[in-house]
Amino acid sequence: MPVVDDNINLGSGEALYTGSLTPETPTLTFALADSAVAGAAAVSGSIVNTSTVPSGPWSIAAISGLTITPSSGSSIAAGATVSLIASASSAGTYNPTLTCAGATITNGTQSLVVTPAPTITLSKTGNP
Repeated sequence: MPVVDDNINLGSGEALYTGSLTPETPTLTFALADSAVAGAAAVSGSIVNTSTVPSGPWSIAAISGLTITPSSGSSIAAGATVSLIASASSAGTYNPTLTCAGATITNGTQSLVVTPAPTITLSKTGNP
């Protein structure tokens, strides 16, 4: 029968960890401008990975009338930021939501209030 030696020899000042290791969870923070004008210049936003590990695939669900670019990706590197551009074709309140399996997400749903574009009326006075 084999002999098993259960003794582990540690040097001075060394320690043996006997707990379990839990991998770090990616942590993403989603931010988007609060307001925009329909059909006008796009507004910006971002997703920041504040952890020390990369995320998995992420996406922002499509919403009719709202375009966010990019709207998905294969991962976000540790400490990296993904810059977003959002534009809306019509007035309303849009609530885009970021999803990423296995990640902790801060501010996962944003609220973007889009107002109608102002109407400009031109009139002619005098002779042509």
